Amino acid sequence: MSVVLSVELFSDALFGLIKLKKEGKTLPNRNKKTNVQNYVLRGVFNKIKYPSTDTKKDIGTLLNLSLKSINVWFQNERQTIRCNKNNRSRSIEVDSKLILELYFKALELYNI
Repeated sequence: MSVVLSVELFSDALFGLIKLKKEGKTLPNRNKKTNVQNYVLRGVFNKIKYPSTDTKKDIGTLLNLSLKSINVWFQNERQTIRCNKNNRSRSIEVDSKLILELYFKALELYNI
């Protein structure tokens, strides 16, 4: 009897997952950033809190991240320091050389 019950529970769970997938209500895909990605993002963030779109596109190309995920990362970082700092800088472009320097330094630090 317990085998029948567990098969029924399994089938109910399986059909529930299939229904969720068909409805488009799947869980969001949350990828954890690598050490190198975090190092470069924090390095750029320490230089400028509001990077330009071109800078974010360069970062995305280098780190294989979408523009949306980079935008969200910068928004989240700014939100965490908003309580401590009220000053805002305007959007400027960070030199691509700086981004590459941070990237290669991160690769060296993490032996990649």
